[in-house]
Amino acid sequence: MGSIQGAGARAAAKAAAICLCLFARPARAVGAADFQAPVVRQHLPGTRIAAMVSDQERFFWFGTETGPVRYDGFEWKALAMPAEDRVAVSALLVDGDGSLWVGRRGAHSLLRVRHGEVAAVNCQDVTALVQHQGAIWIGTGKGLYRMSNGKVEASQAEDDLGRRLASLSIGDLLSTR
Repeated sequence: MGSIQGAGARAAAKAAAICLCLFARPARAVGAADFQAPVVRQHLPGTRIAAMVSDQERFFWFGTETGPVRYDGFEWKALAMPAEDRVAVSALLVDGDGSLWVGRRGAHSLLRVRHGEVAAVNCQDVTALVQHQGAIWIGTGKGLYRMSNGKVEASQAEDDLGRRLASLSIGDLLSTR
């Protein structure tokens, strides 16, 4: 019976050590900024998050049903946009120059946000975004598109069955670098 009690005591000590590691505040370097865990339900507009990305300034952007929202570690801030542009976000991308790309369903559904300025790009029904070799690849409900130097063109790529990707519904994209 002593071995059973010993095993129980060891298991309890192990559980206590795991809890201590999970819930203890780590030591931090002098000058390190505090970071508050986000309380999503109280501060995030809407309840659905379809996309998330972090930018070059280490802010987190969330794509919600009312538009993009930034979290800086302390506060939530919705991106200031005209009312007609406050629609559900389906994809987010931060490109190499720091622009935030916001993909949405519907007409004129790709927005570029750079230095607080919002510009629409003529592309419809955006479902996925990725940057690869300097171009932005755009997945839509109507196919795959490539944007380079501000020009959007249907992809000429084909799948293994010989179908043009520009004619298929694209749900997600991945760059393998």
